[in-house]
Amino acid sequence: MLIGHVKEIVRHPVKSFTGESVQKSKIMEYGLYGDRSHAFLDATRPGKFLTITQFPEMVRYKARFVGEEIMDEYPRVEITTPEGKVINWGDEELTKDIERKSNRKISLVTYTPNNVPLGAIEEEHIQLVTDAPIEKLKESWGQSELDFRRFRPNLFISLQEKNTIYCRNMVRQTSKDWP
Repeated sequence: MLIGHVKEIVRHPVKSFTGESVQKSKIMEYGLYGDRSHAFLDATRPGKFLTITQFPEMVRYKARFVGEEIMDEYPRVEITTPEGKVINWGDEELTKDIERKSNRKISLVTYTPNNVPLGAIEEEHIQLVTDAPIEKLKESWGQSELDFRRFRPNLFISLQEKNTIYCRNMVRQTSKDWP
């Protein structure tokens, strides 16, 4: 029985930046290839990442891989700043911009295609959101539009039947089956 389809696949090359929509992606042990593989370490909180929670403007930066998914190293990561400037991951200008705007000292970390630790990718390896709870939120918040990307998913799924109880049960059952 068909219950829905994948409407969009989203990968976030840089933790807390807006990600990129992709047509396909390798699935790695940690999730989608390169998902949250690049991040900022927050020197004011040793061992912790700088995220949207500490610096909400991070979501206004956009990141995407430029090139093929290869297993030895990631392709170049291109960043578009809120001002529309395009720069590469690792560019000193990006670090200075984030430090200035967040008022924090940071350092960059890049993991390998074969090893992105769980903390960098949140608690779940692949995060999904369905359209049913999005529709319910729009209704309860009195909004005509609500961008699913605010919930940072990897998969946005459109269900045939917009039933939020079914969504909770599906996730609960699926989570039980996963190691």
